[in-house]
Amino acid sequence: MVMGGAITRPDGQPLGQIEDVKLKLAEVFNDIRFVLVRDEGPIKASGLMATLLSFLSQRREYPHWEGAFEGREFAVTFEFTAKPVVPRIRLALYGRGTPNATPYLAELQKRTGWRIKLN
Repeated sequence: MVMGGAITRPDGQPLGQIEDVKLKLAEVFNDIRFVLVRDEGPIKASGLMATLLSFLSQRREYPHWEGAFEGREFAVTFEFTAKPVVPRIRLALYGRGTPNATPYLAELQKRTGWRIKLN
């Protein structure tokens, strides 16, 4: 199952500078890996990855940052702009253990005050 969502601030202001946003994510998702994606690239995906990429491909802008974290029977990816200020984060949560991500997301919300909305 793939669930999408967004992370924003309740007051509508940006989340912060790129490095601060990455640090806040890494404080909760301690083994997160960040990659700067410069363009769409030539790789074609299939199966679950194709579904995930299809979901994430909505309104993608390049370059952007992607962060990936694997937990117990779930994985989550975060996507946000490579511009200096991050207005919001898009996320995709997938795997058979997606409820296992709840404590991580709750901790992120508690530490930052950010609003996390899953679809």
